[in-house]
Amino acid sequence: MNKKKFVVHENYDWINIGNNPEEISYEEFLLLKIYIENYFNNKKILEISFNKFRFYNIVGVLEINNIRIEILPKLSLENKIDEDRKILLNILSKCYNLPLYFLTSIKSSFDDNNFLELLGNIYLKNLQKELSKGIYKEYTSSEVNSKFLKGRLLLKDHLKKNFLRNNLIYSKEEYLTEFNSLNILLKKTLIILLKKIDKFYLRKEILKTLEYFKNIPIESIKNVEIENIIFNNKNSRFKKILEFSNLIISGSNFNFASGIYDSFGILFDMPKLFEKYIFILLKELSFEYDLEINYQEKIKKLLINKNSNKAILTLTPDIVLYEDSKAKLIIDTKWKNNYTSNDIYQIHTYLTSYEDVKKGILIYPQSLSKSENIFLETSSLNNKKEIEIIYLNIFDINLTKSILRNLLINI
Repeated sequence: MNKKKFVVHENYDWINIGNNPEEISYEEFLLLKIYIENYFNNKKILEISFNKFRFYNIVGVLEINNIRIEILPKLSLENKIDEDRKILLNILSKCYNLPLYFLTSIKSSFDDNNFLELLGNIYLKNLQKELSKGIYKEYTSSEVNSKFLKGRLLLKDHLKKNFLRNNLIYSKEEYLTEFNSLNILLKKTLIILLKKIDKFYLRKEILKTLEYFKNIPIESIKNVEIENIIFNNKNSRFKKILEFSNLIISGSNFNFASGIYDSFGILFDMPKLFEKYIFILLKELSFEYDLEINYQEKIKKLLINKNSNKAILTLTPDIVLYEDSKAKLIIDTKWKNNYTSNDIYQIHTYLTSYEDVKKGILIYPQSLSKSENIFLETSSLNNKKEIEIIYLNIFDINLTKSILRNLLINI
């Protein structure tokens, strides 16, 4: 049966509920709703109206039975799907440190491939790059009772077990093996992608990559978790790849024993992703100007319980920039079209609590309206503080970094 496929923009495009081929049935919608609520722990994700719904502040790909929904941010000024895919992948590549160099050379990549295929391609290329240096192996040991000495003699056990069998030697053998938790997780990820991706050329690449893990039995991949892996100087090159593996695995309820799967999702909280993206770009720039940058620090207490002397309300600005150990600039990101009075109150509270800071900046993604930046100033005559509202075009990473650089120059 062919999948019903939808490509929508979060906070914008509606999907109709009904019985027509271009709609989602009510039963399918209920399954989707249950999956979303479980994935995001009942956080408000769906906006529901009469016989229609849309996604709120999430992006990625979602499958429920016979339905595949690709959810993109609405950012390209020309309202092009391929441009929005590119923006999202650029943000993800920064936040997860996965290069996109191989995609930029293929002009049709963002037109001809959906988000899952593009993401799978990124994952494969980065994994193949590391595997070309050799599959990761780690030492393990086993105790054997054989005619030959294998490794180290275990004298006490040898005397106990071979008292009447002088032709055997009990020893402990140590050897390198590719059968370890890291490789099990990588194979598990590749099998999920093989089940979810339709493009022939990608499936061929997945099958080729699976050859590296042919000695790892399929039944071993059920219960290994990324938290079980201890990174060292030999396997740390796979750390970022495993972060993506975790995203792919956690979104799948694929049953490896029976081969049955019902749902799958790789979904991102877009406000958090935007916040992290701006922080990473600023972090890269801060080294040029000898600035220290903190992400979501919690050092200022707005309210303290007088009886217990414990904070009951802690301030958590997204980004605080320091120069010579003094806070100089506070930045808060907002994933929405325009500012509200609550946003102004929030940044003003930060400025009041950080006495040395004279300026706070609110950063919003630039919408189709190309809003102009806004400059505000507090009315206090004694301690004036400035608030700047910036609408940032994040499609062009070089332009984005240029605007952020100007913020640091004028700190």
